[in-house]
Amino acid sequence: MTTRHVPLAYARTDIFDHYRDGLARLVRMVGASHPRYFELLTFQQRLEENISNTRLFGDDAMQRVERNKVLHALNLLSYALLEISFNTLSGIGSHDIYTSSTSEVNSHAFDVAHLSLTAWPRFLEIDADYADRRNRLLVSIINDDYEAAKEQYWQLLYYTGTRELWLDRAFLSERLLELSDQKKDYRMSGLIQAKGQAWPLTYKKQFAQAKRVLSGALRSLLTAKTSTDVGVFYESMADIYSEAGDVAQATAFYDAARDTLEDLDAHKVELKTRFVNVRYADLSAQRRIDALLRLSQDFSAIKSYREGIVQIELARSYHSVRAPEALVAAEEAYSLLRNDVMMPTSAAKAKKLLQLIRRNS
Repeated sequence: MTTRHVPLAYARTDIFDHYRDGLARLVRMVGASHPRYFELLTFQQRLEENISNTRLFGDDAMQRVERNKVLHALNLLSYALLEISFNTLSGIGSHDIYTSSTSEVNSHAFDVAHLSLTAWPRFLEIDADYADRRNRLLVSIINDDYEAAKEQYWQLLYYTGTRELWLDRAFLSERLLELSDQKKDYRMSGLIQAKGQAWPLTYKKQFAQAKRVLSGALRSLLTAKTSTDVGVFYESMADIYSEAGDVAQATAFYDAARDTLEDLDAHKVELKTRFVNVRYADLSAQRRIDALLRLSQDFSAIKSYREGIVQIELARSYHSVRAPEALVAAEEAYSLLRNDVMMPTSAAKAKKLLQLIRRNS
C-alpha cells in the first residue's frame, strides 16, 4: 500500500497570518508594563521561528509539536490575562477564516461526493432560508430538474448533518434516490446511500442498519465503475468500526479508502486513521496529548469539524492528569461545536465535559 502525503503549506498560510496578528494583538493589549510581557515576547519569537522554518523547509512532526506547545501556552496565557483564548483573539474558528465563495462550494458540490466544511458562514446563510431551499429541492425533483436537484441536495446535505435534522435528511435523500434510480445514475445513487443515509445511522450508532445501507451503496458504486467513489464505501465502513472501537477493522478499511481516494480526500482519511489509533491505543498521557495536539492542528488546517471532536479527547486527556490546559481545550471544543459547526450532540458532550472540568478545578 502506498500512503499519499498531502503538503499542508497551502492550507496553513492563512492560519499562520492569523496567529501572527493575534499574537501582535495580545502583546499590544497586555502592554510592556505587565510582569508577563517578556514571557509573551519569548513565545512570539518561538512562533515566528517556527512559522519561518515551516514556510522555508516544509512542515513535519517536530515542527507541529513545537508549534502546538507554543499555541497552547499562548491559549493559557491569553485566557489568564484577558479571559479570552488566543485562538479566539486570532480569529481561529471565527467566520473570517472559514469563508469561501459560493461558486467554489457549488463547483465541488457533487463532483467530490461531499462538501468540505470550509464554509461554516455559508451554513448561516442556509439557516436564514432553509425552508425555502428545502422546498426548491423538492420542486426540482418534482419537475425532473435533475441537475439542479443534485446541486441543491449536496448544498443541504452537510447542513442537515451538523444540525442533526435527521428526518429531513432521510426524506430528501429518499426522494432524490428515487429520481437517481430512474435516471440510472448509479454513482449518485451510491453516494446518496453512503452519505445521505448510512452516515446518519453511523452517527446515531445504528451500526447494523448502516452496514446494510452501505451494501446497497457498494453495489451502485461498482455498477457505476468509478473506482475513486468506492473509496467512499471503504471510508464509511471504517467510520462504523471506528465509532464501535474496532481499531483493526477501522484501520484496514481506512487503508483501503486511502488507496482509492486522492489528494485532500486521502489526507482526511489519513487523519481519521491516526485519530482512531490514538483514541484507543494504550499510550502514556503525554504521548496521547502530543498526538492529539498534532491531530487538532491538522484537522484545523483543513477546517474540519473533527477538530472539535479531537479537542474533546484532548480535554479529557489533560483532565486525567489534572493539567490546567484541560479547561482551555474544553472551552475551544465547546465554542467550535456550538457556535461555528453547530452540532448539538457533540456540543452537548463538550459542554458536559467543560462543566465537569470546572467543578474539579
